[in-house]
Amino acid sequence: MRTAVAALVVVAVAPVAAQAPRGDADQIRARQRLSMMEGVLERAVRNGADNLLRQMEALLPDAAMLTGPPRVRGFRLEGYGLFFDVEVPGVQLSVAWPLRALINDTRAASALLGDLKTLLVRVSPQERDALMQVVRQLEMTLPPAPPTVARGGGATLSAAALAGDAAPPVPPPPVTPVDPDVLDDPYTAWRREVKNALVEAMLENSGPLEIRADEWLTVAAQGSAPQDPLMPGGSADSTTVYLRVKGSDLAEFHARGLTLAEAAARVEIREY
Repeated sequence: MRTAVAALVVVAVAPVAAQAPRGDADQIRARQRLSMMEGVLERAVRNGADNLLRQMEALLPDAAMLTGPPRVRGFRLEGYGLFFDVEVPGVQLSVAWPLRALINDTRAASALLGDLKTLLVRVSPQERDALMQVVRQLEMTLPPAPPTVARGGGATLSAAALAGDAAPPVPPPPVTPVDPDVLDDPYTAWRREVKNALVEAMLENSGPLEIRADEWLTVAAQGSAPQDPLMPGGSADSTTVYLRVKGSDLAEFHARGLTLAEAAARVEIREY
């Protein structure tokens, strides 16, 4: 009798015991997918930062830095879909950034000076005198260059000597394209770079998340522009950007029914 009862207990409990690990495993996999998406969104913010900082460094070395790393937390909301909270670091500008216009003018003058020196060996004596006056005026606006030792002695070559002994032109280094918005308002350019990177990450990496057609994938990115050190008493500008896309649009995109640009146009964007 005891053996029979024990056998019945084992048979009755076995299906329940078999189901519990399966449910736990599904929850673990769901959490792992959320964690992977968190990492994707963090890298998207970093990519946006790289795009912006690279352009700013082309104008001024060490022009800006991030105030910290991005942080992302993901949640599943029953009856709604997936929600990701993104903490976007701010961009801290250097105190030399307001001088960028002067630096840009100096670089432009240097480039023009190099072109003029190249032309000196190709023009007539009359034209050479006129060009030399322009060269001298430009050199007065630029920092002094280190002296160059002449061939065959210790004398140095002055700007005037270039009229008769011009050095071959040195090809300029490659120039990084700079968006005009980066010059006018780097904080707005930073928000745009982050927003574009997040939209692309949402679309291209949402396949494993198993979002139903009637659910939403939402990303709320909050960041702030740090207080300007040159303006005491100023306040930071905080902005939250909400990005969301319907699960049916994601399914159509992953089925190759939409291009990336078409899917991005269906992402709802709101800023507060």
